[in-house]
Amino acid sequence: MFVEVQSDSSFRRVLLISPDPEVRSAILQAAERRIDMLESRTPQEYPEPSAIPGQLLDLCFVEVGTNIERALALIRAASDASVPVIALNRTAESDLILRSLRCGAVEFFSLPIDADGFSEALARIARRTHGGDSRAKTGRIWMIMPAKPNYGATTIACNVAVRVRKLEQRPVALLDMDPLLGSVAFLLRLRSTFSVADAISGASHLDRDLWRKLTVEHAGVDILTAPESPQNDHFDPALAAPLLRFCRDNYAVTVLDSPGPASPWQIALAKEADELILVTTNELAAIHACHRALRTLEDSGIPRSRVRLIANRYLRENGLSEDAIETGLKIGVFHILPNDYEGVQAAILEARTVSSGTRLWRALDQLCARLSGFTQVPPKKSWIHSVPQLLKSRRA
Repeated sequence: MFVEVQSDSSFRRVLLISPDPEVRSAILQAAERRIDMLESRTPQEYPEPSAIPGQLLDLCFVEVGTNIERALALIRAASDASVPVIALNRTAESDLILRSLRCGAVEFFSLPIDADGFSEALARIARRTHGGDSRAKTGRIWMIMPAKPNYGATTIACNVAVRVRKLEQRPVALLDMDPLLGSVAFLLRLRSTFSVADAISGASHLDRDLWRKLTVEHAGVDILTAPESPQNDHFDPALAAPLLRFCRDNYAVTVLDSPGPASPWQIALAKEADELILVTTNELAAIHACHRALRTLEDSGIPRSRVRLIANRYLRENGLSEDAIETGLKIGVFHILPNDYEGVQAAILEARTVSSGTRLWRALDQLCARLSGFTQVPPKKSWIHSVPQLLKSRRA
């Protein structure tokens, strides 16, 4: 499937996938005398993602501009196979850079490719690979917290965990990090002998056998519930790193349902998270609370640029506009979730996620796609499905 192009490299097997001839030529020129390069025998096409794991690669270059979704699927497949990926494109489009990195790319190059920058990127990847830094190759941590309780963060966390599991068919965990008021178990009607407190106390020696005893399953998602007896989150902040390291090693995505930046433990989790999602509504009082939450995060060393702001239960006629929210908080609104009070209440009563086909369901799917950087490509329909319709139209 692949042919050798170059020689002499510390990376023994490197794959170039670039249907764009200009990008392909630029990267081959930059790679000259630096790495061994393999190239697709049909370079004008993207191979199937399933072909990646069997190639035993040390590094992969993927041009993302020709067919974005196919390219991102290839990046995801390579990342899942623990292969470092460098994304390529003619231009440095910020949204495409972000999506590529969220799918697992460790570097992004646009034309023209600087030779020194290219060498430095290879050196960084080599250090990361040989130095045992596997963060880029492991799962992601999404932390969802409200600016203030009762803004719908737990409902979002439950729905996002289930939706991303269905969309991507990859291992997902949901951790209720509110030992005082946690309600994930209530919303999904779950019962467990153990809780997140048990996982935290054993964070330094977690293994898969112990983890299976601690978690319960719902809709394919492994869930750690809050303890039955309410307690404060006076956990050692140093235990956040080993707990989330275990999650990274075993799950593609781990969703943390947080009560907010109200303790050293929650701040420690926020610092470890890849995506920090702050939930507010568009009411004036909610924006005030959100401003205080952002100040708390900043005072703890978490810059505003790391925060993804979600406006939940959004009703333009009953509150501030998106522009007014951004002006007041000096931060962009990352995503808007429409108000669907009746749909959410029905889901809670039936212990399920929100119904498919609704505006909120579609907005949650879009949120998952933005956070993961990956939009599932719908399978092509076989021509045979159109035969009954064709026959019907001819008879008419």
